Amino acid sequence: MPIYQYQCTDESCGQQEPVIAGLDDAMAICSRCGGLMLRLDDDLFTPYFDSPNFKEA
Repeated sequence: MPIYQYQCTDESCGQQEPVIAGLDDAMAICSRCGGLMLRLDDDLFTPYFDSPNFKEA
């Protein structure tokens, strides 16, 4: 599984940390405060659809 960067949504925490996660895991649990973390990565499919080789059906 790949490693993604996540950030805690709790304003008093704000912890950022790498998390091993699946492709569809947009959320994780903060190791510092136990709050909700959201993945910071951009859309994973944008480079594929923006490539010159992509053709719509």
